[in-house]
Amino acid sequence: RRMTIEDRLARLEAKDEIRELRANYCYHVDDADGEAFASLFAAEAVLDFGDAGVYRGHEELREFVESVVPDHYAFIVHMVHNPVLEVDGDTATGRWYFEAPATTTGGSDVWIQGRYDDEYARVGGEWLFASVEARFNYVADYDVGWGGD
Repeated sequence: RRMTIEDRLARLEAKDEIRELRANYCYHVDDADGEAFASLFAAEAVLDFGDAGVYRGHEELREFVESVVPDHYAFIVHMVHNPVLEVDGDTATGRWYFEAPATTTGGSDVWIQGRYDDEYARVGGEWLFASVEARFNYVADYDVGWGGD
């Protein structure tokens, strides 16, 4: 069936809201605002960082932002690009590249790069993360670069 103008507009609005959701994720991690970060996720959501840990539910998500990230990084700024978003009613998927220049708590400057694979759900009219899987392509010393990784 051909999409109506209303269907097309709803899809575009959903994609825009999801882009903002992902941007707020970055800001809230970088600001160590665990409460705001957790509010971006559905109640049973999962944040999967592979070997770096899996976090389930709002309490573990807050702990991730307020303790886990600051225990490793004294400074971090997330940037995301190349979103590919697929919307299907009240669910959606997305994939993004991320980069984050950072300074470890030990004082080393590093480049971090990887990919997010997301699932989203519209809950009470609001787009939230249902799951996030992050995989790292490299964490490289700032001066050395990523060529050796």
